[in-house]
Amino acid sequence: MLRAIDEHTITDAVIDQMSGTKDARLKEIMNAAVRHLHAFAREVNLTPDEWIQGVRFLTAIGHACTEYRQEFILLSDTLGLSSLVNALNDRRSIQESTKSSLLGPFYRQDSPTLPLGRSIAENCPGEVIGVHGRVLSGNGKPVAHASIEV
Repeated sequence: MLRAIDEHTITDAVIDQMSGTKDARLKEIMNAAVRHLHAFAREVNLTPDEWIQGVRFLTAIGHACTEYRQEFILLSDTLGLSSLVNALNDRRSIQESTKSSLLGPFYRQDSPTLPLGRSIAENCPGEVIGVHGRVLSGNGKPVAHASIEV
C-alpha cells in the first residue's frame, strides 16, 4: 500500500526506511536525529530558501575542513554540543574525578613531547608564566608517567 507523504507522515516514512539498520545503537541515534530535525523544521516553519541557506552554511564548513583542520568539531563546540556530550559522559562515569574538557580549538594530536620545564611557546611575545599541578587518580593517588596535553 502506498503511503501519502506530507508534513505529517514524512518522519515515520523516513524512520521506516531506516528500519533495516543492523546496528541497534546507530538505528536509535538516527531515528532520534530524524525525529528532532523534523520537529525543528516544523517548529520554526522552515522555508525552502532558509533550508538552502543552512545547507550552504554546512557545505562551506565542509569545504573549510582539511586533514589538519576540522571545522565541524568547532561548530559542535560553538553550539555547545561537544560540552553537552562530555557532560553526559561525565554523568555516566563510575569515578569521582576531574570532569572532562574539550580538545580545542587549537589542540594538535600527536604534538611533540617536551622535557619537564621546557616552554611550549616558541618565538611568542608576552609575559612568561608557569603552570604547576599534579595528576591524581580518582582516589587521590599520584598517577605514574602521566602526560599533560595543553
